[in-house]
Amino acid sequence: MTPVPVEGAYERWEAVVALIRRSFAYMEPLLGHPAAAMDVTSERLAEAAANGTAFLVEDAEVPIGCLFTRPSRDIADALYLGWLAVDERYRGAGVARRLIDAAEAEARAKNYTFLTLDTGRALVDLITYFERLGFDALPGDGAVITFRKEII
Repeated sequence: MTPVPVEGAYERWEAVVALIRRSFAYMEPLLGHPAAAMDVTSERLAEAAANGTAFLVEDAEVPIGCLFTRPSRDIADALYLGWLAVDERYRGAGVARRLIDAAEAEARAKNYTFLTLDTGRALVDLITYFERLGFDALPGDGAVITFRKEII
């Protein structure tokens, strides 16, 4: 189950849309509203893959994990990580970690200094997870926390 980059012409974007929506659905009661990722479409994913990198992990040709990268719009010299999703049946099996490691390798290859990502302040499980992976929360008091990790 190694992450592989996919192109904008990937044939199973709808399966990735379903994966993202299932993975983010639990957040609504915690956030008080649906996560922004719930609005994802196959067209948006194809565009994101064409303008950045989409990493997928599949099991028997079924997407079980995904992560999309692009240059950060807010932090100089950073690669932004978005739409990180792992099928519930595979959580705890290292899928998210392998996806983030693939993004970190991409960042190194492209000479970025940082990885960055956002999550909701109410999503304590994700905050703890990202801190464990070496991400630091940037100062701020809004509903969204921006995390940054220096690439060493």
